[in-house]
Amino acid sequence: MRLLKLILWFIFLIAVISFSVIYVNIKQNEIKVETGSEFLNNNVSLNYYSKSPNGEVSAEVVRENGYLFDSVLIKRQDRVEGLIALEDIFYTNIENTEWLDNTRYAVRGHVNPSLEVYILIDTQKREIIGKYYGIGFAWNKNKDRLYYIEASPHYSGQALSKIIDNEGHIYFEAQQGESILDKLAVSDDEQTFAFYIDDLQGGSRKLIVTKIDRNKKLQKQTTIDNQFGDIEIINNKTIKITPPGGAVYYYEI
Repeated sequence: MRLLKLILWFIFLIAVISFSVIYVNIKQNEIKVETGSEFLNNNVSLNYYSKSPNGEVSAEVVRENGYLFDSVLIKRQDRVEGLIALEDIFYTNIENTEWLDNTRYAVRGHVNPSLEVYILIDTQKREIIGKYYGIGFAWNKNKDRLYYIEASPHYSGQALSKIIDNEGHIYFEAQQGESILDKLAVSDDEQTFAFYIDDLQGGSRKLIVTKIDRNKKLQKQTTIDNQFGDIEIINNKTIKITPPGGAVYYYEI
């Protein structure tokens, strides 16, 4: 009888241990494992997952349970390497994510109708290396300089919109009563820039083609009446416009 009680007690202990919860902390990423059930993660995926161009590293935007900000989960060959918190960076939703190369990953978030935030992350160092507020973000061919439009505040005409780069250099500034819209194209040689300007008083919208001068300022070369759409500069000499709906327009410059 005593032996039977010991056996039953031993079986009870095994049952308790098999359903216990084990908490493991892996580089700031709390992972909860329940023995006898499926693997549970403390993060909720926001459906933004992609791999680096060489396929060795993955990045995924997640929301930690109980937190109001997103984080980027970095894995190398399915092994967790880090969790980068996007804390104190406000946006209402994610517009897109992209890999620039095998170590740099970017998240673009929507703030309001005239403002976005572009967050640049070094996945190797596991840190945020750039945070830019504007619209129309466009990298140069070598992806070592980011151009974008620093827009005037939404519903405010106090500040003039301008084209700047990630180092803060100002290339172009709109005049009073004008606004630069959220489309920007840069030629491969970084000599030609194309963008739309909205005349807030006259109600007109035109495509502006500019050339950069010796002082690294953009000088207006051509004004084109065209529908609003995506802009691409092909071979440094042709402007391609793709408005919503599928029609495509080409202009020699």
